[in-house]
Amino acid sequence: MKTITRFAAAAPFALLLAFCGTLRAGDIADYVKEIEKAPIPEEGKEYYLRHGIWCEMWKYDATNYARGTLLPINTKVRVEKMLGETMSIRVISSSQLVWIRNRTKYTDKSMYEVARRMLSEKEISLKGHEKETAAAIQSGRMILGMTKEEVIMARGWPPAHRTPSLDLNTWVYWPSRFVTQTIIFKDGKLAEGRDIGN
Repeated sequence: MKTITRFAAAAPFALLLAFCGTLRAGDIADYVKEIEKAPIPEEGKEYYLRHGIWCEMWKYDATNYARGTLLPINTKVRVEKMLGETMSIRVISSSQLVWIRNRTKYTDKSMYEVARRMLSEKEISLKGHEKETAAAIQSGRMILGMTKEEVIMARGWPPAHRTPSLDLNTWVYWPSRFVTQTIIFKDGKLAEGRDIGN
């Protein structure tokens, strides 16, 4: 696992998803279909994070806040328990236990579906991505010019109650509980948004 990065609450926010191979800007529907074909993760098995997740006190809310400690894409974890709207995973390199909480009213997905979006049986390839973009994905940052897939790999899924379809060109994230971050895509590429790097 890459070094776990700690960011102060005032730092620029961002985060994470993908299967192996390079995707074109218009392939978001294919990307989602590819993930939906993957098996549901199982307790006791090891996986790689498909996207970075931010943890506060080693808890991750699937509403997808961007505060605390980043576990970057491809962090190797083991699923310890999945029950109802919660899942616990253990970081292999440190043995740290992380609790995941799903809120269906925000994600529009069950915990099992959230787990499938979050966990991959294989390491996610960053080959074929621009060097700067791959570095941003690994550090959980969004930068201008990213495709929708690259934004998800870096930042994770936008909450469905404000971004009901990934085909939309405006997505809304929550860096924290009371702060929203709107990003806008043009021609399939990230074109504007608060706290977005160049």
